[in-house]
Amino acid sequence: MFVVHPIRVIKINPSAEMPFKDHPDDVGFDLTLISRTEGRVEDEIGAVGMFNTGLQIAPPPGYHLEIVARSSLHKSGYELATGTSIIDPSYRGEIYVPLKKFKEGEDLELPARAVQLILRETNYAHVSVVSDFGDNTLRGDNGFGSTGGYNAKGVKSLGGLAVNKPQPRQRVADDENTPVSAPRGDRRGGRKGNMF
Repeated sequence: MFVVHPIRVIKINPSAEMPFKDHPDDVGFDLTLISRTEGRVEDEIGAVGMFNTGLQIAPPPGYHLEIVARSSLHKSGYELATGTSIIDPSYRGEIYVPLKKFKEGEDLELPARAVQLILRETNYAHVSVVSDFGDNTLRGDNGFGSTGGYNAKGVKSLGGLAVNKPQPRQRVADDENTPVSAPRGDRRGGRKGNMF
């Protein structure tokens, strides 16, 4: 889908570079960082530093903007500190980008095409306090790795039903009626080693 209204950009620094795409069907516009904020001359490992773009950017009506890292950013030893930065439709200030230096090496050389600008359609909703959701789901309140997993008691919850965790196969020893677990390497004719 092609958005009729343009993304509006104001250059507040003569050194700023306009967002651009290498190919018309690329999703994101490359955004260039031109300087470090507050006159910073170097970046400390583990610290977050802000970078200037020299641009003010406003999305079309009904849209907002997101800043994400370019796939090659990690090669420079930097990462986008926020993971993703959201630019609200009403923001009219300069676009700043927070980067974190995570390993030893040279500081990021500027100007740098470090991040991308992505246009997103905006959906609005209000929040309402309720006493009950009024629906029952299969998953319920199971979370944090519960999908396909078991709790500490070896019980898996499935739609409110308790399903016991499968137990390893056992064999009976030849000389006594005592069940013992069969080592993996002893199965199928006594072949040794794990068979995958």
